[in-house]
Amino acid sequence: MANLDLKNVSMVQGLETILQKVELTISEGRILGVLSLNPVELDHLGKIVAGLVKPTMGEITFGNQIVDTIHYRNGFPPELVGYFWGTDTLFPRMTAYDNLMLGQPSMAASQGILFRDQIAPSIKEAREYFNFQLSMETPPYRLNSREKLLLMWMKVAVQKGHLAIIGDMTVDLELEDYEKVKVLLRKKVKEGTGILICPGNPAQAIDLCDDVAVLRNGELVFSGPVDSISIEELFNYQNNSTFQVRQSIENKFHQCRAGRLPVKEVMERALKQLTNFCGINCSFALIKQNGETLIHLSKKAQGNPDLLEEVKLLSELPGMNDKIIKLAQKDFRLLPIVHSQGLKAWIGIGIEKSLNKKILVKLLRELSGTIEYLYTLETQEAAHLEQERTALRLSREMDIARNLQTAILPKSLEISGYQVAAIMETATEVGGDLYDIHVTELGNFISVGDVTGHGLPAGITALIALAAFHGTVESYRIRGERPPLDIVYESVNRALCTLNRNRIGSDKFLTQNYFLEQDGRFLASGTHEPAMIYRSSTGTVQTLHELTNRTGFLGISEYIKADTSLWEFVLDSEDMLLLYTDGLLEAKNAHDDQYGLERLEARMMEWGKLHPEKFLENLMKDLRNYAQDGDIKKHAGHFADDVTLLVLKRV
Repeated sequence: MANLDLKNVSMVQGLETILQKVELTISEGRILGVLSLNPVELDHLGKIVAGLVKPTMGEITFGNQIVDTIHYRNGFPPELVGYFWGTDTLFPRMTAYDNLMLGQPSMAASQGILFRDQIAPSIKEAREYFNFQLSMETPPYRLNSREKLLLMWMKVAVQKGHLAIIGDMTVDLELEDYEKVKVLLRKKVKEGTGILICPGNPAQAIDLCDDVAVLRNGELVFSGPVDSISIEELFNYQNNSTFQVRQSIENKFHQCRAGRLPVKEVMERALKQLTNFCGINCSFALIKQNGETLIHLSKKAQGNPDLLEEVKLLSELPGMNDKIIKLAQKDFRLLPIVHSQGLKAWIGIGIEKSLNKKILVKLLRELSGTIEYLYTLETQEAAHLEQERTALRLSREMDIARNLQTAILPKSLEISGYQVAAIMETATEVGGDLYDIHVTELGNFISVGDVTGHGLPAGITALIALAAFHGTVESYRIRGERPPLDIVYESVNRALCTLNRNRIGSDKFLTQNYFLEQDGRFLASGTHEPAMIYRSSTGTVQTLHELTNRTGFLGISEYIKADTSLWEFVLDSEDMLLLYTDGLLEAKNAHDDQYGLERLEARMMEWGKLHPEKFLENLMKDLRNYAQDGDIKKHAGHFADDVTLLVLKRV
């Protein structure tokens, strides 16, 4: 088996360029890790290497032989390339055993039952290695996220192909499972298998791989052995895009101007951004205020003791301006940042390589305004007046947030054909939970979510999410169309990224499930907590794990896709659906034990036939009794986190 090479490969989809002139080699007996902030780039790369998608330009070669992927309907033969791109590639209704057998379809077809008997010991060995306790007759839809991941790694273990193409299947592994995966990958390498894997982060790339490559904006910006690059350098390569830089700069300095970070940390972060985004490894900040001098050195500069002493001497020189100076036998460019009465500040940057001047100007401009603001704030004579203003601001903020939280909740809980009840109990004055019911002629839209944190930022995040949700639904409704729930989720996400993250500078995000109900049939999208259904006809409880971990959180990245989270279920007469936030499951007793899914399922079983209002009354009483000597005692009569419950019972 020769190496697989991508030569000058490009991928264009519509008007969007996904990959641009990528050149990579997957060598037998080596592991190549590929990093990218854009999952679309990784997804297309994996499909191209597996022969599932033909690139727009470029070629794939095995050794010196060019391979035309048009000859393969379903990708390269599995005895040549194994494709393991995550748990979404599992067949949910087939047994775990049959999913493993599908790793070798052409070999199984040619060798029949003989091949099945031959591979059975490998499956048994993989099952024992990963301690897979469930029956192999269990279909994946009944597995939790960890069990699905282990099943995918069992597929890798039994695969006999020359190459293995593995998606992002490491970041969510538990530590014990991760260590087993490391051993498995090394075993494959010793057998001569060439592996392409997409690690969850730069640290895993260094830990797991022999070689590493970084994609950014579709281009290959780094490729080489892992021992030729550090984790920090990998992180810089991965994140050093115009979008990421502007987001980081604006968010951090906005937080500084809001008084959230001390000045020392502001300067340290500014110097770190010079390293990460402008290619400046050695830099320093020099501030003179009312006769006092403050000096900050970058991490690399701190390793040069002579530099600090020479900068101290430099601070005594008059008339400093934008000019080239030599310090500790190194050339620096001294740039004025602030020159006002009582306050002067400079940044010294080492002249090492070509700089990203646009980003540098942006960073220095933000830093200039921030330093001047913070130092002016520090020199105010009436410090106690500032404290009073801060207290008043916080009080008003909490009032606004409290009004926001109550105002955005639905005024009516009426849905035709259902009994509905809801309760929200916040951990502090203002919580981060939200739920909604929006009844239309196209169907009934229901949602439940949880914003990280509390206070006004969480309230604003919830308000933006709710407004975007209603705006999307109504834009379809006025045209007489029913909005696809994955489009709804993605629209809300884009609104949060644009307004909350980029413009406001907030780091808040949320988990959220959206439901569209019509005549007892529910379509769901998003990711949140596993809802529960009490099935009246059988007296059993169904936990909907399909509502979790199938797409990204809202408000972090505009690149997430929600079609992977779409799922359907049905409520029959007298069935009851419980939606909730994590404050319910995570409430702790005096022994620090959580309330948990198992206890909740038992209460659903016990009280599932009650009216929703009576059910909530019983459940909240049970929860308070459970946490009385734990969280409630620790938090002055409150739960540690917000608790929100929404119950629908079909009649």
